[in-house]
Amino acid sequence: MPQRVILWAIIAVLILAALGAAAPSPYLAWRDWVYIGAGFAGILGFTLLLIQPVLSLPRCHSLAPAHGRRLHKWLGGLILFLIILHVVGLWI
Repeated sequence: MPQRVILWAIIAVLILAALGAAAPSPYLAWRDWVYIGAGFAGILGFTLLLIQPVLSLPRCHSLAPAHGRRLHKWLGGLILFLIILHVVGLWI
């Protein structure tokens, strides 16, 4: 199995583990849906930061350099949006 498949599988497991660890939290039982959504936006944004360094290494993905940069920019914008959603949601 190629190393890049193992790397992406590890990243996927880490993201799912973070979301899975946060989901059954007893602190969410009495919270409103806005708080829960904002919390998960922060968790998802934080876990997506794992992907950013991998996109800078061409041997870790099979994308052309231009596509890797485009994906890196798009993912950075998504992370920024999730951070804003997290902060605004918790402020509400």
